[in-house]
Amino acid sequence: MRVGWSQQRSNYWPYEHLATRASAQVRRSLRGAKGCQVDEATQGAIAQTTFLLELIFHLNALADEDQRRAELRCEVLGMQVRALDLEQTLLKDSEVDLGTPLAERKEACRAGFAALVGDLATADEARHLLEVRYLDGRPALFPRIPEGWQTIRDVVRELATLSAEVVGPTDDVQTQPGDALAHAGDLADRVRSMALGLLGDPAGARAVAARRLQARTSSPPKPQPDAREVDRGQDLGPAQ
Repeated sequence: MRVGWSQQRSNYWPYEHLATRASAQVRRSLRGAKGCQVDEATQGAIAQTTFLLELIFHLNALADEDQRRAELRCEVLGMQVRALDLEQTLLKDSEVDLGTPLAERKEACRAGFAALVGDLATADEARHLLEVRYLDGRPALFPRIPEGWQTIRDVVRELATLSAEVVGPTDDVQTQPGDALAHAGDLADRVRSMALGLLGDPAGARAVAARRLQARTSSPPKPQPDAREVDRGQDLGPAQ
């Protein structure tokens, strides 16, 4: 049985260890500065370190969960395609009424496959946006996670070939420009809320959660011209 990344974190030692190192580095670099300046810079470094570490943990946990869901969706779609193939072969000249017309079930299968491909693409792009925004473009996933994603991609390609033979080819999936951006923003706020909770700021965590809820219930923002340029140059700390 798999164990989620969040379940493997049984204590706070990574946060404490890295926060202590960040604090020490700031104090060394500001040696001779005023105490209030050192304290402010130290708090900022600890906040940023906590946020970035929580972001990496969260992206890995989410990727692991998305991978398992994708595996199940592939299995279901594969069974649907095989069932439709058998139906066309065995009941080709039969007058058995199966309820929903075959053409509609084929279209539902194509739609399900397109949704799977679109969701995987959106998840990949959202993670990439966060890596560019907060990690200088460095990959956030631990080694075994990308291997699992590659396995899913291979399965999807095989399923696409089988699906095209049975229910017809699926049109190229075009994801909406703002989908990945909105997903990335939601993930970043979720991580900010968790980081603020770890830092002992429940009021700040609740404020970020309230902002997320308001954003979901209000009208969607206009798509940005280039998602990779969003928020560049701003403070990278959790409390924005």
